[in-house]
Amino acid sequence: MDSSRERATLLSVLQRTLASWPLSVIFLPWRTNYEIFEHAINTFNQDGETNTWIQRFCESKSNELSNVSVLGSLTAAVIGTAFTWAPPAPVPATVRGAWYCGLIFALTAVSVAAQQNIALIRAKAHPKGFDNLRYMLMEAKKTLDLPVTRAQALAMRNQPIYYQLYLWQVPIMMLNFANIVLAMSIVYLVAQTESAANPPRTN
Repeated sequence: MDSSRERATLLSVLQRTLASWPLSVIFLPWRTNYEIFEHAINTFNQDGETNTWIQRFCESKSNELSNVSVLGSLTAAVIGTAFTWAPPAPVPATVRGAWYCGLIFALTAVSVAAQQNIALIRAKAHPKGFDNLRYMLMEAKKTLDLPVTRAQALAMRNQPIYYQLYLWQVPIMMLNFANIVLAMSIVYLVAQTESAANPPRTN
């Protein structure tokens, strides 16, 4: 009984911690990302088509992924260069392990961003790519009677699929992880080097 209560308490603390602003930016889908998804799948043009807004989503997301690819490549290059540094004190294994983790995060961000960008480019080239992308992003209405008329389609308020929010956030999240790991490891390395250069005096 006590162990289950302790687990529930730890889970509650973890949820509150992840809900804090600094960590929610990294771990949770940003609110603006959800609003973009919701607007793209629910806003129709005058002729009843959503292609314009889906196209805007593709263009903005493609630009975002391109920036992530460039920044991820730069981060990976910086981490790779860090292995050649020659500080006065030996580099601890924990710092090298952190650099390896950051390198994996950065390369994952670049790889996933490239794949998602290619998927958006192919969606633009497909005759029904924008429609397929819209239905992929929105949550299916299982209780809806088919076929659906145009008036019903316009009246429906669809919600984005929750896991899609996370999938499209993976590149920027991995890039954030890489930068955080790199920054923390450098701070730790500088602090350790400084303490090694200035050992505490003994009476």
